[in-house]
Amino acid sequence: MLGWLAGKIRWLFVILALGGPVIGYLTWKDMQRVAQIKAEGIAAEAVVLGGNLRTGKRGTLSFDLEIVWKDDKDGDRKAKVGVSNDYAHTLIRDGKFVVATIPIRYVPGTSLAPLATADPHRQGDDDAMFLTGSILATIVGIFGFLAMWLFGRRRTA
Repeated sequence: MLGWLAGKIRWLFVILALGGPVIGYLTWKDMQRVAQIKAEGIAAEAVVLGGNLRTGKRGTLSFDLEIVWKDDKDGDRKAKVGVSNDYAHTLIRDGKFVVATIPIRYVPGTSLAPLATADPHRQGDDDAMFLTGSILATIVGIFGFLAMWLFGRRRTA
């Protein structure tokens, strides 16, 4: 029984050691995207065309808005923007949109998705927590696996 449990814990440490850097890299890339949009982006008003509510496997909700706006060359640009649950509930009441436009920032000439500026949860505030968590998971995974490997190898004859 203890051998089975030790094997499962060892695999948990391996998953933490390998998954931590992956989650950290993806979070860092998102932080860089948000920082670039904040630094180089142009403010605009986007018309909300519609939205999608998706329910995940464990009941998590995510909202995507379809928006259109005039870019710096007076051309129409269209994109989907992910918004947080809190912000979506300020936009939607009884299944209908209560606002026609939302403020966004976008970087002209790139394929970066725009950023809804009124949504603080999608502007990198949560990313710092995920980055810290992924670093901690990596450290715990590496040291936990090494400890189990070193101390688990000692056998008495």
